Amino acid sequence: MSEKLPENQGEDNVWKKRALHLQRMLNDRDTSVAEAQLLASAIAENVQARPPLKVRKYAPRKADPKVRGGILDIGDVHWGETVDPRNTGGFAYNTEIAAARLDYTLDEAIEIAKDHRLGHLDVILGGDLVSGAIHDDLNRHNEMMVAEQTVSFAETMYGGLEKLLSAGITLDVTSVSGNHGRVMMREKGYFKNKQQENYDWISTKMMEAYAKKQKGVEFHVPDTVWALLEVAGRRFLTMHGDTNRQQNSMGISFYAVEKEMRRLKTMIVDQTIEPHDDVISHHRHQQFMVPIGNTMFYNNGALKGPDEYGMMGLRPPEQAQQQMIIVQEGRVKAHYPIVSQHVAGRAE
Repeated sequence: MSEKLPENQGEDNVWKKRALHLQRMLNDRDTSVAEAQLLASAIAENVQARPPLKVRKYAPRKADPKVRGGILDIGDVHWGETVDPRNTGGFAYNTEIAAARLDYTLDEAIEIAKDHRLGHLDVILGGDLVSGAIHDDLNRHNEMMVAEQTVSFAETMYGGLEKLLSAGITLDVTSVSGNHGRVMMREKGYFKNKQQENYDWISTKMMEAYAKKQKGVEFHVPDTVWALLEVAGRRFLTMHGDTNRQQNSMGISFYAVEKEMRRLKTMIVDQTIEPHDDVISHHRHQQFMVPIGNTMFYNNGALKGPDEYGMMGLRPPEQAQQQMIIVQEGRVKAHYPIVSQHVAGRAE
């Protein structure tokens, strides 16, 4: 019969064995470290240094616009409208806020263009650039008369284009008219001369006149309510979007969007409009993308941000934002929401 070990002696033996094992591991590690240090010293002493290179400062070339391009989409500015923070729980809007948000948007666009080495941008002016006076609500809260809105926005927006030009970016500017700028100031819209009988159209024509002697900027103001532009091998159709009926809903009717896309595809087949890959739309004051087949429907947000109309209706009010799209070799490479709600977005 084996002799019974005194109390705790068995446990002590276990700990002694573990201590010896750990000591061996440390000894082995010290030996390995010493050998590695000797090897490193031998390499440092015996390997000959190579002659230093002359390091050049990195200066990337601008991308070929045929290969890579960008679209800056500006729409639903509603220049001249005021949003009273008393009616919105603190959200405000006026021309001072609009100018600050527009300036911030352009600064962000310049940084994005630099990141992608773009020396050229297509700028879309997507309609509802001015507040207009088509609703009684607008007559209550407009900051200035419609003619003054038109002139004031043209001066401010052209100053923004000059900012892009000063950053070394050449421009193609395409403009489509919205519903708020209708010259015939009444609730019900019209279709004859819809693009031209519009204060958005007049404002863009003023900018075009400002740019008569300016190199690096071209304006494209079609007579149709849509426009086509090709960027880096991809074709886009842009329109304001008020002609896309939404079943009397203030929300996003994706069925209505799909129906619109299928109508446009039918018009391509009928050769009413030229072929295009994607659609860039506005009007809904919400930024979203809807893929339909191999086509994407890009809807831009609004510079105005939350207002009384959205808060009292069924459409959730969305933060102020615009969009920028990067295209490379015929494919959309990146989509950037440029959010400006934080720029004087809430009254204290």
